[in-house]
Amino acid sequence: MSMNGNEVLVKAVLKAADFLEVSQDDLVTVLGVDLRLSCNSEIDPISESGQRALILIRIFKSLHALNGNDIRLIQHFMKNFNKGTGGIPAEQIKDSEGLIAVLTFLEILK
Repeated sequence: MSMNGNEVLVKAVLKAADFLEVSQDDLVTVLGVDLRLSCNSEIDPISESGQRALILIRIFKSLHALNGNDIRLIQHFMKNFNKGTGGIPAEQIKDSEGLIAVLTFLEILK
């Protein structure tokens, strides 16, 4: 059985959230949908939830590029106050402005 792009997006954002140690409840807050529900096994990348999922994946990819494969450093970044983002990234990503702020900071560093 092959997956469509919407299903791939769900798998990718779940994997990124896992590496970033974003809890399932916090992921619901970030995306605005609960992926644990069987009816939400897909996310349209064009939807608001899909755009947020793509941003979260970009945050993970940027952190991975900056820190290599050191998951501890990535998780440290997410859980601790950061002068560059002006807050704790794990908390900031829970709203749209914070999500963009964290991504913008990371992309400037790359």
